[in-house]
Order: sequence, then C-alpha cells, then structure tokens
Amino acid sequence: MLEENNVDVRPNIRTFNVLVQAWCKKKKVEEAWRVVHKMEECGVRADTVTYNTIATCYVQKGETERGEREVVEKMVMKEKAKPNERTCGIVVGGYCREGRVRDGLRFVRRMKEMRVEANLVVFNSLIKGFVEVMDRDG
Repeated sequence: MLEENNVDVRPNIRTFNVLVQAWCKKKKVEEAWRVVHKMEECGVRADTVTYNTIATCYVQKGETERGEREVVEKMVMKEKAKPNERTCGIVVGGYCREGRVRDGLRFVRRMKEMRVEANLVVFNSLIKGFVEVMDRDG
C-alpha cells in the first residue's frame, strides 16, 4: 500500500472486507470477487465476513441460488471459511423473499450437513415465507 519511513504498510482482512463491502453496496459482485482474488494474492485469507457480504449481495440482486452455489459451495468445498448461522440466514431469507420457500426449507435441511444449527432468524424467515405464499402445509 504505502512505504513511509521504510515501513511497509500492507492491507489486512479488515481493509479487504471494507473494499468487498463497498463493491457489494453498488451490487458489483464481480468486482467484489476480484478483491477476494487480490486478497489471496496478497496472502490474506477471506473469512466468513467476506463471504457473508458477497452472499448478501447476491440475495439483494435476487440471485440467491447463485449465491448459494458460488459462496456457500466455496466455503464448504474449499474449506476457506466455515458457513455460520448468519451465512445460512442470508440464504434462507433470500429464497423466502424470492418466493422460493421450498428451496429455503431444502437449505435448512442442508445446514445439518454443514453442522450449522438453525436459529430463530432462520425459522422466522421460513414461517414468513410460507405465510406469504399461503402454504399452510409448509
């Protein structure tokens, strides 16, 4: 970043997460991924906050399925960062907002495989989703 008085100042995880968040606020998810790749080049490992920020961006764009595929899969398969309750809440909430409550429910079942316990936020999202699509059986 800078070299001042012979001191090398390098970006850290917080620096990169701020940049990821800035791109995601503009819904520029591809730019956010470029920041993640740059992180890795600099030897900084993306964390759960990084991935949750990108997952939120996909949800806000109405692309929850893509978020699950590109973010959660990366977290699970490459073991870069572990999905947590927040990660899962983002995905379930996204599916429910898109009217895809059954996909939300499928993802809740998948949470067990990831060893993440569903919390009140996840269950409230599902309940609200089923109510909105008028699915009493759900």
